[in-house]
Amino acid sequence: MKKNTFNDFSELFNILSEEEKNYLIEKKREEAHRLTLDQFVIREEKRSNGKFVTIIEGFSCSDHLIEEFAHQIKQYLAVGGTTKNGHLILQGKIADKVIDYLTNLGYNARKK
Repeated sequence: MKKNTFNDFSELFNILSEEEKNYLIEKKREEAHRLTLDQFVIREEKRSNGKFVTIIEGFSCSDHLIEEFAHQIKQYLAVGGTTKNGHLILQGKIADKVIDYLTNLGYNARKK
């Protein structure tokens, strides 16, 4: 007997009722408001070793929530990174990808 599996979140999302979809979208908006009150500012820096990093600023939540969010975004973008002083530092020159990801999640983000 073959077990039904979902390879993509969109496949799972399609089987939900409209009420359940609206509930998930509203939860997503609430989560977006919890992480930042205004908007994220994304900037890229070249460090002393010649490698680029992308820095996300503008968090207005606890360090614990920043760590959870960092885990999600690092896994999605397949990059390394860390959190320091309320900022999220990701390895690589990936500001455009970060802005696209944050915008898709419902956040306001701009490149500095």
